[in-house]
Amino acid sequence: KMPMMLDGLAPSVRKIAMSARLSVTVITSVLTRLKAATATISVRMMPIMRFSICTGNATERMAALRAKADVYVINRENIPWLVEQCGKSWPFKMVVVDESSSFKNASSRRFRALKKAAPVTDYMVLLTGTPTPNGLIDVWSQHNLIDFGKALGRTLTAYRDAFFNKDYTGHAYMLKTGSEARIHRLLEPTVMSMSASDYLELPERIDVVEWVDHDPAFIELYEEFEENMFATLPDGEEVEVLAAGAMANKLLQWCNGASVIRARPSGTV
Repeated sequence: KMPMMLDGLAPSVRKIAMSARLSVTVITSVLTRLKAATATISVRMMPIMRFSICTGNATERMAALRAKADVYVINRENIPWLVEQCGKSWPFKMVVVDESSSFKNASSRRFRALKKAAPVTDYMVLLTGTPTPNGLIDVWSQHNLIDFGKALGRTLTAYRDAFFNKDYTGHAYMLKTGSEARIHRLLEPTVMSMSASDYLELPERIDVVEWVDHDPAFIELYEEFEENMFATLPDGEEVEVLAAGAMANKLLQWCNGASVIRARPSGTV
């Protein structure tokens, strides 16, 4: 999703390239993946966009931050540092957060830091495949970075009071009747959800079954192992399965030769 999003920025950058610079910061948890993604983005964007990877120690990060670039990439752990360094002179017109569910904790330092910068950011884009790992209670902090609480309430307490009830333990929250549909309606203007089932048309699965004949000695050893969960291999080594749940995987390994092929002294198999 990150390469697709960055690729989509290319036309906008081209339009303003002659008049102003679109300075973007990308927040990601897997910087190596982002580096690989930037190398595969379509050629139409590369002549326009320059990337600066803000990682390493404080000195290295500062040097990358001062470098002339269009897109600055930083990991989420360094967001408090970035906001502190920029202060009131926040230079980024757009912020893109990859795996935004990592900002679901409204009391975390990274969320509170980014929340300070959100009002002076023209475009806030959040990307995630799992926006609600613990249920809709996780949506508030992420969406608050987009609209400052206009849709779901300005505070987490207000959001909880409006849409949730505490469970019998008093520590967890359960949706009130009708709240799920209400929340989804409130999110519609700013949230786009894409499901693989809506966009992918795959052919029916084709099962290819290949029967393999094993010698009688192998079958006898296999059946003994399946029944007793224990077997002694021809070389004297003992194989044991401690749980019935692991038996299926062990039998598959057995049929694929994992239990009968041994490394030779020469190092070959």
